[in-house]
Amino acid sequence: MQHEPVSDRPCLWPLQCLVEHIRLLRERGHYTIAVHRSDSAKRAMPPWTTVEADADVVCSLRQRLCDVYPVGAIDVVVVGIFHQVNKQSDSVP
Repeated sequence: MQHEPVSDRPCLWPLQCLVEHIRLLRERGHYTIAVHRSDSAKRAMPPWTTVEADADVVCSLRQRLCDVYPVGAIDVVVVGIFHQVNKQSDSVP
């Protein structure tokens, strides 16, 4: 099993931790959804990783998650950027 390389740049550590969470959750059989809010990104997962989420969702900055993904079946949310908690929680009933 190959793991993502660990960066010496501390600014990437939180993102690498989220990618590792997705890898571990998928390994244990969970369905994972990567979500990124951006008006320019094409994917939610960073380009440097080989880890894939089951669903890769990009919301524009004017959208909520429920605008682009059926949120009714989501039971757990892990948020990596704390200022997005309120924005994403508006999407979950």
